[in-house]
Order: sequence, then C-alpha cells, then structure tokens
Amino acid sequence: MTPASDRPDLQPLEPAVERARRELAEVEPVQVARRAGCDLTADGAGVVVPLLSAAYTMTLPGAQAFDLQGKSAPRFVSDLLLLHLARADGTAVGRGWKAFRELPDGIFYHQAFRSYSGQALVRAFGNDIEGFARAAEAAGGEPESIGERGFRFQVLPRVLLAVAYWAGDDELPPNAEVLFDEAAHHYLPPDVLAIVGGWLAGQIIKRKG
Repeated sequence: MTPASDRPDLQPLEPAVERARRELAEVEPVQVARRAGCDLTADGAGVVVPLLSAAYTMTLPGAQAFDLQGKSAPRFVSDLLLLHLARADGTAVGRGWKAFRELPDGIFYHQAFRSYSGQALVRAFGNDIEGFARAAEAAGGEPESIGERGFRFQVLPRVLLAVAYWAGDDELPPNAEVLFDEAAHHYLPPDVLAIVGGWLAGQIIKRKG
C-alpha cells in the first residue's frame, strides 16, 4: 500500500517494531503513559491511546492493541502505537509548525513525502478550497491560522500535524503542505512521520464530498 492509503504498510519497519515491543516490556505502564500523554487503562495494565478520531488500548507488557470494543486493532495501528509509545519522551509540544524537510533527517524523504501528502491533496481538491475545508473538518481537523485555509489535527496525544492549503489563481497553481509540530520527532521517527502525514492526507481525501 502507498503511504496515503487507509492502512499504510509498516511491515518494512518490522525490526523497529519488534525492538519497540522489547523496549516497552521493560517500562512500567505508568511511565509509558506519562511520556506519551496517555491515560492508563482502568486496571493499570496498559494505556489508552487516542488516534485521530478513534482510540485504542495497548496492553503492557504484552503489547497487544485493541479498539474500545475489544477487537484486535489493524496491523498498521498496532505497529504505529508500538513505535510511538517506545519513542515518546515527554517533550513539550505546541511550540510551532515545521515542514517535513525541517525535521531531523526529513530532507532525505521530503520529495517523496510531498508527492503523497500535499500534492495528493491538490490532485484531489484543486481550487476547491471550501471542499478541502469541509473534508478536513470531517477528518477531525480544527481551524488553524496557516495558509489560506488551515487545520490542525491531534493524530496522537502529543503528535500534532497541520495542513495548510492555498487555492490557485491566474499566476500560481493551488498548493497544500502537511506540517508537523516541531517536537514530532520526539514521538515518532521521521520515516514513520512521513507515513503518518500521508495517511492523514488520505483521511482528508476519503471525506471529499
């Protein structure tokens, strides 16, 4: 699957996922929750992790992910939560937005990232900036003062993304950019942030009217 699909494939990162699983087995759930900004489950044996408009529980140390109805989470969600919880370090967020290329090592993935994030949004919405705004709101976005129209998304408790959109005119084509909270790399590695940014673009496109 491409990064902009509904459930991107994290299997190429399987060694990192397994390493995250081992690391989480050595950490108390309360510490995991504190670093990631999550709540503990009622029995204290895991954490509750909001993911955009959904929420999942992750058992610890078993590292099994379930939705709130007790059904096993999709593989993409399970792997993403493992990578997130193992990397989260409690760094403060909300201090500003950065383009993907400005994140550590982001320059190496930037061109590919643009193709399946901002450019994918432009291919879907073109100059229909109000259509973009409706879809962004439906995907869980909240208005943000960036671009001609902008929205912020709390993808994970401390993983904040934003999308800035500009309609085209006689001189310039439409443009869109997926942005990241400047602390995002403290909560997911850059290659996974790229996948998440593409996934978010896909969530918006899926809600196109």
